[in-house]
Amino acid sequence: MRRAGRLVLYLAALSFVVGCALREPVTPNEDPLSTWSDRPLAPSADLAARATDPSSACSAGHDGLPVRTLLQDRRTEATAAFLVAGMTTFGGCIVTSGGASGGGSGPAPAAMTESLTIDENGGGGVGAAEVRELGGRVAPTATRVVIELADGRSVTASLGNGYWLAWWPDPVLAERVIATDGAGAEVASVEVPA
Repeated sequence: MRRAGRLVLYLAALSFVVGCALREPVTPNEDPLSTWSDRPLAPSADLAARATDPSSACSAGHDGLPVRTLLQDRRTEATAAFLVAGMTTFGGCIVTSGGASGGGSGPAPAAMTESLTIDENGGGGVGAAEVRELGGRVAPTATRVVIELADGRSVTASLGNGYWLAWWPDPVLAERVIATDGAGAEVASVEVPA
């Protein structure tokens, strides 16, 4: 299957988030994702600029209105996921330095009543890899969020401004998300819905 086709499959799979709307990919992904890290890399100004480009899937919500970037989760030199929100929308997208973008959004989540929420849960094909993405909101006392995968591995999420986000190039599903404070004490944990 061609790379552009895989990105379209990613977009279609990401649409299972309630109320999601999709935007067309810009170009195929050139990042093989072979250098993916289970810990986030420093955010990239170049990828952030690509995410806000008007042709990017990250630039507007399902209602067509502009969105702002909440958090970047970069795992390779050339690829990052973003949480985005607008007045009435919330969602996620993936951007590569080659110009590819894909994602979706749905209605804004309800007011936060728990210390840890899952508000973004998607996946599909990006380039030559299958990708999963998970994100949400977390209490300000949390200094670390870890995602436990079904195969026993863990992924440390990016964390900032009350949000968390992680992605991994693998079809393995997440089972549990755990938020801890600076002393390592659990702030909250939540099971990931199937």
